[in-house]
Amino acid sequence: MEVLIVLVFAVVAIAWQQVVAHEERAKARFRLLEVPETPIAAVKDGARVRIKGRVSAREALRTSPISERECVGYHLTVELHRGEDDWKKVVEQGDFPPFAVADGTGEAVLHAPFDLRLISLEASGGDLPMALVELLARNDVPREGLFGFDHHFRWFETVVMPGDEIIAVGRASLEIDPAGRSPSRRDPPFLCHLRGRDDAVIIAKVEEAWTGST
Repeated sequence: MEVLIVLVFAVVAIAWQQVVAHEERAKARFRLLEVPETPIAAVKDGARVRIKGRVSAREALRTSPISERECVGYHLTVELHRGEDDWKKVVEQGDFPPFAVADGTGEAVLHAPFDLRLISLEASGGDLPMALVELLARNDVPREGLFGFDHHFRWFETVVMPGDEIIAVGRASLEIDPAGRSPSRRDPPFLCHLRGRDDAVIIAKVEEAWTGST
């Protein structure tokens, strides 16, 4: 009987987690889609906008720490299991320089901080990839606990790749920039920038935004 009660509670807990996760995804989609999509060429200075386009790098490509992919930028979180559903963040690092998004009408430059609504490369276990072993060592995170037993870790690595089609939501700033376009012969060239000042710039892959896999 006790075993049955435990199983029932476990099933209820899993179902509740799925409900909460669904609600969080719904909220994320709402934040993305509540702002109308605007062609980059039509963006107004100071407006909160949603743009869509293809990613290109403005600086040298980065290498993601675990999957070792050449990317525009990445974010990595490593967590240590401490029992039940208790996970402690032991490593968090990222490298996201400004990058460009173009939609055929113009180009915008996106600046951190970012709110990444992207599917992460996720894994866990005791058999750690060598890149993660070295990362833990550099951050003075022990791999073993009491009595020599291996710790259990999980990690989430999110990357933005050149050529990715993304949606970005943020506050636009039209700034004089030689890489921009001139509204007329008399005006200097302007380039659209989305900067994470008051609120982080929200980023999602196009297919993930529509399916809700954020």
